Amino acid sequence: MGKFGALLLVGGVVTLTTYAQLAVKAQVHKAGNIPEQLSGKLRFLLDILFSPLVLSAFAAAFLVSVMWVFALTRLPLSVAYPIMSLTFPLVVVSAHYLFGDPLGWPQIVGLFLIFLGVVAVNWSMP
Repeated sequence: MGKFGALLLVGGVVTLTTYAQLAVKAQVHKAGNIPEQLSGKLRFLLDILFSPLVLSAFAAAFLVSVMWVFALTRLPLSVAYPIMSLTFPLVVVSAHYLFGDPLGWPQIVGLFLIFLGVVAVNWSMP
């Protein structure tokens, strides 16, 4: 596996990390408000943690860890890690469309700056 393969792995890491965040949010969104009683809170948490959607997010996180290890065998951390910040725009934009999370001009400008930062850091990738 060369650098291109490692970059594809990092792209997979970004994609699966985004999926995991959205999956957990979807399950929490579906579950509704946290109950007042402590026993209800515990049941609420367990129902969320053991839902198929959240379990798939845990599986994605495990796969992310494996992919990350392989990617770092070919890429410097200083190159690979900034690419991970692309999860921020992906999660924010996806959450806006899926869950109605806010997305105004300040967020759009901030997300664009993150993107520019990733480009700048990787401009002359070794």
